[in-house]
Formats: sequence, C-alpha cells, structure tokens
Amino acid sequence: MEDVVKEPMLMRDRIKAVTTEILIRDGYQGLRFHQISERLGITRGNVHYHFNNKQELIEIVTVEYVENVIDRFRVIWTDDSTTLKQKIEALLAFHRSRYDTFNPPGTSGHSWSLISVLRADRHLLGDKARNALEQFARSLEKYILTGVGMEVTAGRLRADAPVQEIMLQFVAIANSAGALTQDTGSFDKLADLYLGFYRIVEHAYGVAKKKEKKAGAD
Repeated sequence: MEDVVKEPMLMRDRIKAVTTEILIRDGYQGLRFHQISERLGITRGNVHYHFNNKQELIEIVTVEYVENVIDRFRVIWTDDSTTLKQKIEALLAFHRSRYDTFNPPGTSGHSWSLISVLRADRHLLGDKARNALEQFARSLEKYILTGVGMEVTAGRLRADAPVQEIMLQFVAIANSAGALTQDTGSFDKLADLYLGFYRIVEHAYGVAKKKEKKAGAD
C-alpha cells in the first residue's frame, strides 16, 4: 500500500521537472502536454490526471522554482560567516550549475533561467506565477541588501559605503544574468561583471585595503 501512495507523487514530480526544462528551453508558448507525455513515456491523460491544464501546471512549477531560488539566495546572502566576495563566488557557483545543465561542453548561448524566461512571458502568466516573480524581485533586494550591510557591520566596508546603491547594482546584474550569458555566449562575462563590480566596491570603500596602504605609508 505504501508504494501505491508514493508512485503518484513520483510521477507528479517527474512531470514538474520535465515541464521546467521545456519552459526554460522553449518558453510558455512552447510547452505542450504531448511533449511532456512523450518525454516521460506516458499518456496525455496521465499528465491531465495530475494537472488540470497548462496554466495550473506552469503556476505550480513557477511558484516552486521561485521559492527554491529565493531560498538559495537567502542562504548565500545572509550568511554572516562569509565575506562579500565569498557570497558572490557562491552565487556564481549556483548560477553556473544551472547554466551548465542547459549549456553542456561544446554549446553556449542557451537559456538556463526559468525566471528570466517567464519574465519575458509575463503577460501570459496567471496571478500566482506573476506574484511569485514579484516576490522574487522583493526578496532579491532584501537579501542582497542584508549581505552588503553585513560587510559594513563586519568592518570590511566603510560606514559611509552607499549600501542601497551597491545593492541595486548587484540586483541589476542578477536580473540580467540569463540574458547576458545568452547574448555573449559565455558564462565568463557574467562572472567578470559580478567580480568586476565587487572590485570597484572594494577599491572605493574597502577598509582592509585602506588600512594596509596607510600602514605601508607609515
């Protein structure tokens, strides 16, 4: 009896996983139930058994995907044991894992971020999916602001560092991550942008470097 209970949930999760992949590759309008059924070797009726229609399926997938990404950003940006540079490196590793899934060796320029894809199809989404995207935007600002603020509290950035403005720049980079790698055909450009802006911030407001220079002058 236990296996009978678990199997429907397993198939439901497989449907969501395939849906996520198709959405990332082909967008909202490119998703068809027959694609899902063919990929999983099941009937379209089986897909409909778990999800009434395309809109419901996409909303469920979107909400769960966004919640997972938000949670990952929270873990990275609110970790008080890491420096700002380490947070950025952790974020790049997270981006890279998703990028590599859809851009295996020998390929490049493919979509890899469901959030980026669905923002472009926003007008087609239902309320729950749109609300999830809005929640992501708010959470992104909140957690990055927390992470940058930690640098000031820890004494690694000067007290007069423009935390809000720094946060907004990192948010802009995060929001353009998918488009940037597609346009340039390279993940390296995204890494350069994140780390390049970090170096600018550190050079302008970093405390450790200023102290080192002053000690050397003495």
